[in-house]
Amino acid sequence: MRNMSVRFYQNVCLIFFILCGYGHLSQAAQTGILNIKEVGISNYAFSVTVANGNDSLTLMAGDDLNFSNAINYGDSFEVKIIEQDPRQRCMVVNGQGVMSDTTEQLVLACKNKNLISAGLYVACAINENAGIDCFGSDNYLKTEDVPAGSYQEVAVGAQHACALKTDHSLVCWGRNSEGQTDAPSVGHFISVVASHHGSCALDDNHLLQCWGNITNTPYPVPSGNFWDVDISYFHGCAIEDDLTTVCWGSDSKGRATVPTGLKAFDVAVSDYFSCAINKENRESQCWGKNQFGEGNPISWDMADLDLGYFHGCGLSSGGGTALCWGLSDGYEPNLSGSFVQISAGYFFTCGIREDYSVACTGDANPLE
Repeated sequence: MRNMSVRFYQNVCLIFFILCGYGHLSQAAQTGILNIKEVGISNYAFSVTVANGNDSLTLMAGDDLNFSNAINYGDSFEVKIIEQDPRQRCMVVNGQGVMSDTTEQLVLACKNKNLISAGLYVACAINENAGIDCFGSDNYLKTEDVPAGSYQEVAVGAQHACALKTDHSLVCWGRNSEGQTDAPSVGHFISVVASHHGSCALDDNHLLQCWGNITNTPYPVPSGNFWDVDISYFHGCAIEDDLTTVCWGSDSKGRATVPTGLKAFDVAVSDYFSCAINKENRESQCWGKNQFGEGNPISWDMADLDLGYFHGCGLSSGGGTALCWGLSDGYEPNLSGSFVQISAGYFFTCGIREDYSVACTGDANPLE
């Protein structure tokens, strides 16, 4: 982790704006502290303005964001993200409140958008022109069948795919045997995922909407406000806005039984097991079936996570190195180089680099 770089300046384009409603900073007043800690990884420098509106504190991307500045007791505060890397989405946890005589702990949660998605036989990726390219062999998921448009996320299921456009609308294509491509025609969405015969999306109010056959079970989709979600053939898991992890659906082998007290910023599910990146240590925790070591992730500082059929893969937060565990059919030989995102398919794994080039590995490599 790099040392934190700090400087003060005026008239900047802000990513965080702290608004204090009852007064200005004063050396004579009793003061408290706002502390912002980053989980996940942000790929940019950003700034925070303090209550008097004149000075700003700049922190470099990749550092732990321990921003501390005195604010008067009783002052209301609100932290908002008003600009960010277009390839990511971020959220401030506990971003509103009233200053007390203790340190107010805020959390900045960031994760990469789904720039690449690996499914049953096919992987699709956002290209440098905001279009979508697909690789592999499936009559339902060919590049020429991708609807025209400008895209920011893509999600591949078994024989269908969905994508989030840059205008935050949704589109799906491919096989529609169970309504899995019948995406909502109205709404403003921030993320989309797909599984065998179902799809889900989060809207800008962090509400979950699903269509098709989501978990092949009668279990209802949970209500609430969610930051992240993933679904499989049998179950789904999501992260609430306070970073609490919840799961629903069939609990065979404990795949829907979340470890007690787990708070995470990234969650992924496969048909038989689930994993999430713990916000406290940025390491992955897994639960459910563990036949080939898929439930025993490698301990390291992780920034991105995805699961295949019997394997999991993640990226290091300090450089985008890919590392996988579980059944080696899905990831050998290992991907080499630096990646901005990784996605695990059934028996293959793909990653997308900074220049939008794609590399894949595994027994069912769609690039071969």
